Amino acid sequence: MYLPRVLLAASLFCIAASAPAAPLHYLTLINRAHAPATSVEVAASETDAFHALALAGPIAGGGGQATVALRGTGCRVDLRITFNDGRRILYSNTDVCRGDRLLISALPAR
Repeated sequence: MYLPRVLLAASLFCIAASAPAAPLHYLTLINRAHAPATSVEVAASETDAFHALALAGPIAGGGGQATVALRGTGCRVDLRITFNDGRRILYSNTDVCRGDRLLISALPAR
């Protein structure tokens, strides 16, 4: 009786361990705005569950780039980008499965 329980527990552990991890997507952000981008937050599309992405430093304006890793967000995400002057821009419903780059547009004049 003891051996079947051990085998069952071992097989359940193997099944759980072999479950696929959430897909990982890389997204390159290219900042075409004049101001440096100081933070990037991501959430699954149409949710408000934003969390900050790790940046090595600000993404320089005028063409600076940074590549970020997205895991567990699904293909469609919302990206909220904050600039050093306090302004923010929201890119809604961005498909990170079909494209691996996002051009951050220049912000309108104040």
